[in-house]
Amino acid sequence: MTSLLPYEEALAAVLAACRPVGTERVPLAAASGRVLAAAPHVRDPIPPFANSAMDGFAVAAGDVPAGGGTLPLDPPVPAGTAPAPLRPGHAAPIATGGPLPDGADAVVPIEDAAVADGAVRFSAGVAAGAHVRVVGSDLPVGPSPLRVGVPLDPADGALLATVGATEVEVFRRPRIAILATGQELVPPERTPGPAQIRESNTTALAWSYARLGADVRPLGIAADEPGPLRRLLEEALTADLVVTSAGVSVGERDLVRGALNDLGVEPRFWGVDLKPGKPVAFGVAGDTPVLSLPGNPASTLVTSTLIAEPAVRRRGGWAVPGPAFEHATAGGRWPAAQGRLHAIRCALSDGDRGPVATPTGDQRSHRIGSMVGAGALALVEAGREIRPGDAVRITRL
Repeated sequence: MTSLLPYEEALAAVLAACRPVGTERVPLAAASGRVLAAAPHVRDPIPPFANSAMDGFAVAAGDVPAGGGTLPLDPPVPAGTAPAPLRPGHAAPIATGGPLPDGADAVVPIEDAAVADGAVRFSAGVAAGAHVRVVGSDLPVGPSPLRVGVPLDPADGALLATVGATEVEVFRRPRIAILATGQELVPPERTPGPAQIRESNTTALAWSYARLGADVRPLGIAADEPGPLRRLLEEALTADLVVTSAGVSVGERDLVRGALNDLGVEPRFWGVDLKPGKPVAFGVAGDTPVLSLPGNPASTLVTSTLIAEPAVRRRGGWAVPGPAFEHATAGGRWPAAQGRLHAIRCALSDGDRGPVATPTGDQRSHRIGSMVGAGALALVEAGREIRPGDAVRITRL
């Protein structure tokens, strides 16, 4: 077998081949969670007029003595209507967000005033500009603070609505083809026969990529036969990214790499210095990257988290495709040191110094149960022994 590629180099090679897909314009109401491709400009300042930050009284600051005083009242400032100018030496009741009338330059909060007999008494003076939201203090004219390559959240939606962006330019949802291989596999709805098992990787991968905003296209299960496998892979190559599981090891029934080669997929690497997940293969056919993941369920999910999910994000236009790493404190019992970079499935809990990562028990690659309840993967360098209290590098699931 060829030498194994370090994980960081494998990820870099995959991301380098995964250019973002094209863009499209969608209605504002349909843009939630989509990845922004172009940030609109702010054409008008927000707020467009000076307004009150408090319920209170609009005044000219110079009309209120330093020690307080009494001013006659003008009519209240109506919401949604341009107010009449403030008469000199007067005060006008104003609600939060109400437009500041001409002649006023400050607002006295209602709790600092007392109204009686058509006048208002203030307990202290007020500085010009007090409790006034000036024009453009929220958003000045120019570029908006929205970030290209980031999924839009509710706050972004509020900003887009505020600036009148009724259509939003976003990255198209990448089409991800998923194909499972294996003579022993049957769909979840079928009762397995002798020596058969229900196929689970497609469900896990589809849920994962759909959560990232992808258009997921499961193509089913390919038996370990060259003809059917080739036909399904040919269909898969029309997608923006192909992810297969199983069929990439060294067994006589591991036919995926050969079939992809026959279809013109240029191989970039085979084998990653990672446990679980050594037999990962990657190639490119035209503009379509092809990731072939191992078939054991834990290996599939680990390599998907560390390699395939970043590829999906990059194809979907994410500026930072990840994975994102942070430090945690080791808790519980850790497996013995390994000869490769070891991705250990961990549960997370809160500790005095931040998150505590505790392995989810048996870490063998076939164990689906090791992923259930796992909140993170801890990447442990080859040969490193981990003891409780040590610092470990994790990426959250």
